[in-house]
Amino acid sequence: MRYTSRELKSRARDILLGKYLFVIGALLLSNLISYGISVLAAYAQPSGHSILASFISHLCAVITLLLIMILSTGSLYLYLNISRKRNCRLSDIFYAFSHHPDRIIILSILLFLISTVCMIPFFILFFFFAFPAGLHTSFLGNPFFLFLAALLCTVLAVSILLNYVPAFYLYVDDPEKPALTLLRESRRLMYGNRFRYFRLQLSFLGMGLLAVLSLGIGLLWIIPYVSVTNAYFYQNLLENDNQ
Repeated sequence: MRYTSRELKSRARDILLGKYLFVIGALLLSNLISYGISVLAAYAQPSGHSILASFISHLCAVITLLLIMILSTGSLYLYLNISRKRNCRLSDIFYAFSHHPDRIIILSILLFLISTVCMIPFFILFFFFAFPAGLHTSFLGNPFFLFLAALLCTVLAVSILLNYVPAFYLYVDDPEKPALTLLRESRRLMYGNRFRYFRLQLSFLGMGLLAVLSLGIGLLWIIPYVSVTNAYFYQNLLENDNQ
């Protein structure tokens, strides 16, 4: 049975009753650690404009993003445990650091490569727009086509990446599985469910606007709510797959 967005959100609200102080604490701790990693990485970057300094700077940025990605996957483990009514601890957010974090790194790199390939047409047009050499009046140098390419490439990237939404949840359930296996299983689970997931995310737009109006304070409640709802969506995929 496929649950509607309203049913998934209702389940999330029910399970979070009485747990908001805990999940807000976990969210603040995760964000504080992410901020600390970013600050340390900024201090580790060398000064100057040499090739070596530029390489180290980019390397620090990549390592920072991967560490934050591993930490974020631990948060998925926490939210999945909440949705399954299991005992939860703040230490759950560090789960991925001790359970094959290399899987997270490989998954992140593969998904980045997929999105990059989807954006190649835009990069080509941007190159001609940035270095016109007399092409501003031609097809390749027209800013309208640059915008159109960006829009179409983004739509393509999003439509493809939707196939891999469950990949990190699948990792949490079985960290031993290779990254390519996780991607294949994710694509199979999402078959016929991409628009359903996309519609679920759109249903949170109003809350996102309220969060902006509250200067971000509302995110302390909205992020756990969205995260647990998405965890229920994943479980519903598994239930339908086992029928």
